[in-house]
Amino acid sequence: MALRSRFDAVDAAAGWPPAAALAVAAGANLAANAVLALTWGDIVAAAGTRLDRSLAAWIWASSQLSRYLIGGAQIAGRAVVAARHGVTLRTGGASAVIEVILAFCVASAAALATVPSWAGDADAVRWLGAVAVVPAGLFVSLVVAPGPTTRVLAGAMARLPAAAGRFGSLARDRIPPTGLLARVAALMLTNFAIRVAGFAVLVAGASEGVGAGRLVGAYALGQVAGRVAIFAPGGVGPREGVTALVLAPVTGMGGAVAIVAAARLVEVVAELGFLGIAFGAFRRHAARRRSEVVEVGPGEPPRPLGEVEAIEAPATVERDHAKGEAPG
Repeated sequence: MALRSRFDAVDAAAGWPPAAALAVAAGANLAANAVLALTWGDIVAAAGTRLDRSLAAWIWASSQLSRYLIGGAQIAGRAVVAARHGVTLRTGGASAVIEVILAFCVASAAALATVPSWAGDADAVRWLGAVAVVPAGLFVSLVVAPGPTTRVLAGAMARLPAAAGRFGSLARDRIPPTGLLARVAALMLTNFAIRVAGFAVLVAGASEGVGAGRLVGAYALGQVAGRVAIFAPGGVGPREGVTALVLAPVTGMGGAVAIVAAARLVEVVAELGFLGIAFGAFRRHAARRRSEVVEVGPGEPPRPLGEVEAIEAPATVERDHAKGEAPG
């Protein structure tokens, strides 16, 4: 209902951006989803579990849309879906949390970097700049010194109670290679850059005169607001409102409403499209796995790999329960 009300408002404002702009922006968001799914797979690999890329894409895509039902629901969804494919619930959930935090940090850094372009006439959202200081500093620290920063964060988490403390202890004992941490940071920056490029196409299609600094700042601040407003499913409402307030001094409120509604539309379309692509890739991956054969013992005929995994699964479940972890 929140999405529909914003789309209806566009007709009363300035109309939609051109169809070509919508198509290009949707394509950019589709590519960014692939990058983000790859990033999540690398985060899981950093925790010690390697997934085939097509499988990681399917797990990410099949859980991502749940965020429109309940704020943060994709985190629990990621953990549940990943657990069906050999990833412990702890790793699946924690990796999704890390992905969200990193996205928040990147957007915060971009918002601070563009302050001179938007702060002068956006008094209502200036406070978000203060919110962005700590996460922006954290991301810069991760880029400059990924290893030491990860150790400090893991040590701090290890002192926390319950699951956060257990995950912190695990992370402290398994600090991933610096190269992998740098790759994750680079992928998060790439994801952000691609999405901003798609947003820029929408802005150019609906208005003129929006400078690069204001454009990046508007998008970044909207992302920060959407992450902070955990009560809003998918950040719907706060994200659009903040972005519109930053754009409005140049585009007018009607143009700003059209842009943010179009941005949300292409994002949802791209997530649905990526879900279909990921499902197809996963089906092909599963078919290849079933067609593989292995020797299971001297004198015994080869059997499909899927059958062997099904036979070995109970032992894996027992080991996970013995460690106190959820079975995958």
